[in-house]
Amino acid sequence: MPTILEQAVQDRAFPCAVWRVYRGDELVIEEKVGTLTYESREPVTFETRFDLASVSKPFTSFAVLLLASRGRISLDDPMSRYLGELDTPGKKSITVKQCLLHTAGLISNPELHKQYPTKRELYDILFSHPLASEPGMQVVYTSIGYQYLGYLVERVAQTDLASFMKKEIFEPFGLFGIGFTPADRKGICPTEYSEFRGRLLVGEVHDDNAYVLGGVCGHTGLFADAEDVCTFGRMLLSDANPLAEPYRRGLFSNLTEGMNIGRSYAFVVNDPEFGEWEWDAFSHTGFTGTSIFLVPELKLVSVLLTNRVYPTRANEKIREVRRRLHSWLHAHIKGNDR
Repeated sequence: MPTILEQAVQDRAFPCAVWRVYRGDELVIEEKVGTLTYESREPVTFETRFDLASVSKPFTSFAVLLLASRGRISLDDPMSRYLGELDTPGKKSITVKQCLLHTAGLISNPELHKQYPTKRELYDILFSHPLASEPGMQVVYTSIGYQYLGYLVERVAQTDLASFMKKEIFEPFGLFGIGFTPADRKGICPTEYSEFRGRLLVGEVHDDNAYVLGGVCGHTGLFADAEDVCTFGRMLLSDANPLAEPYRRGLFSNLTEGMNIGRSYAFVVNDPEFGEWEWDAFSHTGFTGTSIFLVPELKLVSVLLTNRVYPTRANEKIREVRRRLHSWLHAHIKGNDR
């Protein structure tokens, strides 16, 4: 009888997947299935690195909260205090917190690179594009707010985002395989053939907007193996988390009560795509087929990395696989805890 992930490969939900689950310091589940592409004979390993896509966003959230913990910024400040490009009617009142929570009223995830194919053009339109709604009224998931947050970190820390994350997050917590724009592309899972770039993407960011902007962005761009993402999640749930108490609490609280979607500073709250849990659960998914799922009360971290966009992003079978997998995990944990 195949496992859920083995069956998913057979059903062509994705060519390969790596899944790791921790409770505290204990590795309770690990599984790897498939080959790097359907045509490849190279099996996926636990060391295979994947394009995390939007699972990069919680790392950016943590970088922002680290600066807030050190008194370098206030989450209630307008973003325009740090980014002069936002000092415009309509945008100058958008706060750091609203960008973290996706309540800034920004447009969703436009493929702006098609109209603005140079770095200068694309950078300018990120700031000048009109708002979709009034700030603070609803949750609208967007990458633009996290692009702003990446630039915020760079302006305040006076260094590039990749260097800041390496020095302040990756190295202190023992994440040594993770990073932006990897120089060595060996052991990296391919994503999709890009019509825009005219090639299969291996070790270069899948998101075309991020590619035009140089590959180091607040909303996407990190490559990592499952263990590094697990280590990050476990740190967030542990006493090793260096954030000041209000920010630690904000990582694992619903800060958009009464709005259309529950969000914390870094995660979706109780996303039904991960099944039904009686404990509050916090998660983030990535367009390429990646996800991180945390249940603080259980000290549980589940990281699933796939390349569901190979050969095409039109394949969305990952959604049902993710729900089935985490529903199974829920039943497994309840059965073991009896």
